[in-house]
Amino acid sequence: MRQNALTVLTSIKPNQVVALDSLLSRIGANLANNGLIRFHAMTRVHFAAWMILPEDSAFPATLVLETTYDGDLEEHLDELIAHGSEALDAVYCLCEGYPPSGSKKPSAIRQISEDAFG
Repeated sequence: MRQNALTVLTSIKPNQVVALDSLLSRIGANLANNGLIRFHAMTRVHFAAWMILPEDSAFPATLVLETTYDGDLEEHLDELIAHGSEALDAVYCLCEGYPPSGSKKPSAIRQISEDAFG
């Protein structure tokens, strides 16, 4: 099966960088059992990481999601939603453009990716 990569850049809402950093640190401190995302249950993901790029004079603070995975993008997003919906909602509600319905409406999350990557 072909391996693919996904990179998502998302502007962080004003004054939410500290809260987001705290949340990501909590997830990272217990990858096996953090209660928000079950990496061990994902069979297609080889690598996943979130990183915060700090605000500077030209750009707002930005969240970067990097993943490598087997299969197509839609299957990858389905797996992320199935095993990490609570993390997606908690992380991306602190960012611009996340749908109000969050992971309860997976098609909205898929649409964001399709809009971003065509």
